[in-house]
Amino acid sequence: MAHGQGQALPGPADQVWLLDHAERAPGVVVTDADDARQGPGWQTVGLPDSWRLDGRSGTWTYRLRLPTCGPGVAGACLAPRPGSALWIPRVGCGVALWVNGQPVLRLAEVNGPEQGQGRDLDRGKRPIMLTMAPSLLRDARPGLDNDVRLVVSSPLARLGGLSRLWVGTEASLNARHVLRDVFLTGSAVTTLSTSALLTLAGLWVAWRIRSEAWLFAMVSLLWGLREGLWLMGYRFMPGDLVAALGDLTSGAALLVACLTLPPLLGERAPIWCRLIVGALALLPVLIWWRVSHSEAEAGSLVTGWFYMAHALGLWGSVISIASVWRKPSWPSALILLGCMGTAVIAGLENWHDKQSLDPLSFEHLRLAPLMALSALFVACVFVYVRVSAALALEGRHKEALQQEVAAQRQELEALHARERQRAQTEAVIDERARIVRDMHDGLGSQLVGMLSTVESGTFTRDELLDELNEALNQMRLTIDSLEPIGEDLSSLLGQLRFRLDARLRKAGFKVMWEVAPLPADAHLSASHINHLQRLLYETFSNVIKHSGAGSVWVHASHDETSRTNRIVIRDDGRGFEAGRPGGRGLRNLAHRAAQLGADLEVRSRPGEGTQVSLSWAVKAM
Repeated sequence: MAHGQGQALPGPADQVWLLDHAERAPGVVVTDADDARQGPGWQTVGLPDSWRLDGRSGTWTYRLRLPTCGPGVAGACLAPRPGSALWIPRVGCGVALWVNGQPVLRLAEVNGPEQGQGRDLDRGKRPIMLTMAPSLLRDARPGLDNDVRLVVSSPLARLGGLSRLWVGTEASLNARHVLRDVFLTGSAVTTLSTSALLTLAGLWVAWRIRSEAWLFAMVSLLWGLREGLWLMGYRFMPGDLVAALGDLTSGAALLVACLTLPPLLGERAPIWCRLIVGALALLPVLIWWRVSHSEAEAGSLVTGWFYMAHALGLWGSVISIASVWRKPSWPSALILLGCMGTAVIAGLENWHDKQSLDPLSFEHLRLAPLMALSALFVACVFVYVRVSAALALEGRHKEALQQEVAAQRQELEALHARERQRAQTEAVIDERARIVRDMHDGLGSQLVGMLSTVESGTFTRDELLDELNEALNQMRLTIDSLEPIGEDLSSLLGQLRFRLDARLRKAGFKVMWEVAPLPADAHLSASHINHLQRLLYETFSNVIKHSGAGSVWVHASHDETSRTNRIVIRDDGRGFEAGRPGGRGLRNLAHRAAQLGADLEVRSRPGEGTQVSLSWAVKAM
């Protein structure tokens, strides 16, 4: 029977054969001349051939002799027609393939027949679909076989080997190839992209709420690195180093995920947590040691650490079971489910990769992405519970703060109401005191003067009328100070003109008024208005009593540039020496200007009249 011949399996449209035997020889043996030089060294082996079972590594050549398809050929065969294909579910790690002495596929570097050194480029557990051109295959002749040789290399025994092979047409084998390749590559890419997104999400949550979500981000990052190594690591480093770094990153991800369990479950496991932290502290040293040393020198340390990490992870499953047993809750149940799933998947992966004696374990599908998703599921539950707890606590704090704010608002409103009441009471008292003071200083003093004049008996009717009019004007000024002046200060001058016009005309004065609109002033209170009214009234009274003038000019204006109001009262009377000390009248004017916050200027010279200027800065309403 020809080597490589196996049982026939029906395909969708063509026959498909499963090859479960081959010949094997050490080194690189790719031509008949190599066979002669190598000598009798071929050995029939069953497929899959897992190198882990006998501890082999290095480079080995597999030979399959397949007859051409034709009449009378019932077993596996290769026909020189388009679409003939060979499908290899798994080969590890590097592979180069020759058909009838011609190179067809090279995924390893082969340096020569005596010293083939495989450099892993893109292997692992991914399948190979090889479509062979008709020119590569031999014509259908009795006793003429196609010589198919695969040179397989691996620096690590547990990665090396050759699975069973499938022969048929590309159309009949494509469904098997796509299903396996999509599962392996797609699961790794999905895990890598999911890990990247969850890492960013975990870091964002940890930054926003200052929680242990950074542990979740670390778990996601480590699993992402693990899948990135599997997808791309073989292109840049040897397969044994990729496998070692993959074991270290997956073990570290498992340990970091375990650190999230005690605070989430409300358990106290200080010894277990210290062991995990100690194991993680050894990780940088192990990575450095493995990168700088060979597999033979550092492999046992990496393997031992890897098994220790999984043992600690199993301890986490025990803690989860005990927590769910004592305090059942849906987060604990989900965490237990995720931990058990991770433990079961990790156990199956390690069993097939490192412990199983069944050669078919070499072909098993890679389960690490499922283990990553299970661990990430636990981490997601952790983040959800933490974020939910943080949001609930924030909600309680917000509600308490709102209640406190409401209580403080009520207290402030009550305090403000009392303050408003007190301010209103004080304002009324101050206003009453001002009115009393104004009546005492104005009307009261005028009445006292009238009483003195009447008691003396030396007065005329006109003098008495003047005194009565003066007393009446003082009372009217007091009343006017209680009324609002509107939005134009010109109305104040209008009221004053109305009050004094008859008296000025009777005294023989010619009064010229030039009053422009004066804007309202926000800082003028009722007291200020009273001071302004009395200052102007006393100025006019001084003009009537002491100036001896015939004409009086009143000019009021507003300067937009300096935002200043200005009132000027000028007469053409006898004047006085402005430099000499002023009497009581001038002192009163200066006092009221100071109370008003205005600048008062009095200019006068004998025989040249007198000018009183009052100016103040306006504050907008």
